[in-house]
Amino acid sequence: QKMADATEFMQTYRGIAAKLRKRFIRKPNTGEANEQFRGLASNLIRDANHQYAAFCCLAASRCEQAMANPTGEAERLTQAAQLFMDSHMEDSELSLPTVDENVTDAIQCYTMAAQIYLRAKRPTFAATLYMELANALTVFNRLEDAVSFYEQAALLLRECPMSAITAWTNALECKVRTQAYESALETTLRIADIAASAGSGLPLLGDGASDMFANATRACPPGPFRDTIATMETHAVLLLHLLAPPVRDTKTAFTALLTRYTQPADALTAPGNPALFYLLQSVVMAIGAADLDVLRELQRDLFPLLTPLQTDMLDLVVKAMQL
Repeated sequence: QKMADATEFMQTYRGIAAKLRKRFIRKPNTGEANEQFRGLASNLIRDANHQYAAFCCLAASRCEQAMANPTGEAERLTQAAQLFMDSHMEDSELSLPTVDENVTDAIQCYTMAAQIYLRAKRPTFAATLYMELANALTVFNRLEDAVSFYEQAALLLRECPMSAITAWTNALECKVRTQAYESALETTLRIADIAASAGSGLPLLGDGASDMFANATRACPPGPFRDTIATMETHAVLLLHLLAPPVRDTKTAFTALLTRYTQPADALTAPGNPALFYLLQSVVMAIGAADLDVLRELQRDLFPLLTPLQTDMLDLVVKAMQL
């Protein structure tokens, strides 16, 4: 049955494509072929044959290109990309042997569509496609590939701080999941800088000698941007303890931050959440003293105050001490 379906598809596809061949005097009817490719794609989608439907959308995109309709071309490329991803997902869910061909084709289609929007000076549309692609790659556990597209989206969204922060935060989580801790640490600073600039108008980046997270938190009024800075500070403290000491000690930009958590201080005068600061400071001291029992107790106390990613990072710190 599958072979018959494939044969029938190819016959129909070639019949439509034949209409695009140049004939003597008469121009090919690109518009008619475009509609027929789209109609065939709709039928194939209804039959859950997403890979063949994607091929039809690609053919339709070439028709849109020939008709000088870049918006239509981008829309058909995006649809093709989504269908390639759907096909890969179906094979995975059915435990069928999968290859990366569909994902590779999807990446190419998304990238081509994004480039069309960039040429049309519509960066937000391109960023949306990069985010959609990165989210799909995350589902398939292609985290290193996802990082690249999250970061491309973030750079295009620099005029929309909260959206850029979302993209960078997704990239940061992928880096943590792939144990790219040094890169993740740098990303915390980038995110905090965006939040500080948007919330207070003052950039976070400095000479590396001052406590940039604390300064930014104090300068930023209460709200989502200040909350973001506090979240990134907690991320950074945990990441610093996931890095090997020789690497960690070379991070001069984070020296002041780590010093604040290793020296006695009044938690009530600290920026951000005093309870969280006190418990994290205790964690840092327990790590320094190699006191695993205290660290486990603090882990339980911190659980309601941490994000899921922070909880996972702290768990990794605890496991590292057990080795």
